[in-house]
Amino acid sequence: MGKIDILSASAGSGKTYRLALNYIKTLLSEPYNYRHILAVTFINKATDELKERILTQLNALASGTKSDFDDELRKQNYDPEVVKANATKARNLILHDYNNFAVMTIDKFFQR
Repeated sequence: MGKIDILSASAGSGKTYRLALNYIKTLLSEPYNYRHILAVTFINKATDELKERILTQLNALASGTKSDFDDELRKQNYDPEVVKANATKARNLILHDYNNFAVMTIDKFFQR
């Protein structure tokens, strides 16, 4: 079984940021990992925000524009060229296989 990360925190404490960062770091190591990640939230608004943040930041990393995660990735010694290449690949894979981009509410997960 794979690794499970559980983030629990109060409103406004940066859960969406941390979830998106963890998601993207996983993709930067292997772009195809999106097919093996399940991100679960409680409400549709949070799901929409998380999907948007992941795709927006992947696009920024892929295009070399300012990303919210630049400082964090730099601190962890990610190679900028590898980041750009893998972010591009992950972004394109997700956009062409959006049904397997599994960010959903807990209700939708159990209905599935």
